[in-house]
Formats: sequence, structure tokens, C-alpha cells
Amino acid sequence: MEENKLIDLRKLVCPFSLIAARKEVNDLARGDVAEILVADSSTCESISTWAEDEGNKVIEVKKEGDYFRIILKKK
Repeated sequence: MEENKLIDLRKLVCPFSLIAARKEVNDLARGDVAEILVADSSTCESISTWAEDEGNKVIEVKKEGDYFRIILKKK
């Protein structure tokens, strides 16, 4: 799967990472795919929950070494 946008938030902590993710995802066009990188599991869960609550599709959540990778498709 090819991502349209890489959003690297590994240096931010919640709530700043969630705010940044929301801004970046909201700027995407409908149907675009984003790869979001975060440093911790609580941030990963917050962003995944927010994305689904907004109607976006979380395609994959995966731990990659010392960070988490979230793939989502904008509604």
C-alpha cells in the first residue's frame, strides 16, 4: 500500500501529537491515505480512536521497534 502523506509525530507527546495529527489529516483530500508515526502506545490509541470517531478508516496499527505506525484513510 502506498501512503499519500507521512506524518511523523514521534517527537511530540499528547495532546500535542493528537492536535498535530488532526490538523494534518483534516488537510488531506477525501480518500487520501496517511502514515502516522508516534512514539508511545497512549498516543497511538488516542489518534486511532479520534480518527475512527471522525469517520476515517484505520487500516493498520503496528509497533515498529520503538515507535507505532498508524495507516489511515480519510473519509
